[in-house]
Amino acid sequence: MPAPDLGFALGLPPERAVRYFQSLGYATPANWREAQIAAEQQAFFITGLYREDVVEELRASLQEAINQGKSQREWREDVGGRMAQHGWLLDDGLMVDSKTGEQLAVRFGEHRLNSIYRTNVKNAFAAGRWQEITRVQKAMPYLEYTAVMDDRTRDEHAALDGHIYPIDDPFWQTFYPPNGFNCRCSVIQHSARDLEAMGRVAESSEGQWEDVEQLVGRDGDTVTTRGLKMPNGQIISADVGFDRNVGANYLDRLQQIAAEKHGAAFAERLAERAKLAGEAAGLRGIENLDALKQALDTVPQYGAAQAEITHNIRYKHNDLFGRGAALGLDEAETLSIAVFTRVHGHINNLLLHGGAGLKYPEKLVSAALVANMESALRKLPDYAGTVVRRATAAEYNALFAGLDVGDVVYNPTFFSGSAGAEVFARYPVRLTLHCQRGKKIRALSLLPQQEEVIFRPGTAWRILSGEIRTINGKSEQWLTLQEI
Repeated sequence: MPAPDLGFALGLPPERAVRYFQSLGYATPANWREAQIAAEQQAFFITGLYREDVVEELRASLQEAINQGKSQREWREDVGGRMAQHGWLLDDGLMVDSKTGEQLAVRFGEHRLNSIYRTNVKNAFAAGRWQEITRVQKAMPYLEYTAVMDDRTRDEHAALDGHIYPIDDPFWQTFYPPNGFNCRCSVIQHSARDLEAMGRVAESSEGQWEDVEQLVGRDGDTVTTRGLKMPNGQIISADVGFDRNVGANYLDRLQQIAAEKHGAAFAERLAERAKLAGEAAGLRGIENLDALKQALDTVPQYGAAQAEITHNIRYKHNDLFGRGAALGLDEAETLSIAVFTRVHGHINNLLLHGGAGLKYPEKLVSAALVANMESALRKLPDYAGTVVRRATAAEYNALFAGLDVGDVVYNPTFFSGSAGAEVFARYPVRLTLHCQRGKKIRALSLLPQQEEVIFRPGTAWRILSGEIRTINGKSEQWLTLQEI
């Protein structure tokens, strides 16, 4: 949720991230115990700042950074200018008022500014993302925790990678990322059909919670936080101050404001409308929710009708067909690529088994859809570059059993990988694909963060190398392939 790259997000700032940031108050806690309370109250916080006007100046500058899409470096330069205008000077990590000699902040160098930027801006975007998640909750009720899984990933974050819980499970009230300073974790939202296609079952955190004492500050103080007991007995906890859902807290704060300004009855009606908006997932640009609800209530198969209407609305307001037309594709070709990015397993089932055991609606996954995909891929320009794909052990055995370096393998189905961030890192097989004629489909994907590249059935690959690597204590099969 998409699971999203912050640098890319800042280039296209979501409206809800801006709203979240505007809703923040401010506090000047001297240590993490106070900062935790401030965070729980949905206050913008920066530890170690001693005057509210300094905090307000930083908050305003971060608000502007989100509104204008400023990079971290641009924001740092802007902050320096703002501080100088007030006569607040930086000296060896200290901020001092040049007029009075008053110490305004400690440990306030470039590293600290970077941390302030990443923490508060990422929280803002995480809150905006949570609102989008709850809007599509009825159609896509599950979230998968995904960590980057490289040598900088914290052990506790790596332990959560790949775990799937319902959106309303208490897990997400504690572990919705970010879960610490510079946390790069994210979430991927799934429908029930997604889980079925992956052969996965959602977990429950019920009965798995324990109190955990965590150190804060430099004086040996501790605070009690919630920890989750994993199947292997390990207790996982988020960092102090990050053990809450920034998006859910934001919504609670809006509800509180509504009640204070207009009374409890108004707040309840607002909550009901928010619930309806969540059920009718992704309703951007739809003004009359009551009319939509009435229309949905007249349809016997509510769930299927809702998904159908939701997808149509989402395509319309995201201008999917417009982006397809810009690439020379008609609506059927455009939709076939978009559908593949969500239900590729069902489409490949059709190719491999003639649709045996297929449960997805026939009109969605059909020979016509496959033909439209083939037509679309013929029109799209070739992509030459390096693509990474993660695969299961079963996929590896089906494709590579009995083969060796130098042999040629053919993918029997549509085959895709990521030219951007690596996805599904929990899978034990990593394929590095040097391609010549891939088709990059980010503009048409319902999961654009994957930078997906598709290959046609029958694409030939030569095996260049293969080795076993140990990553985070687990053995992985790494292969390098060259398209021929």
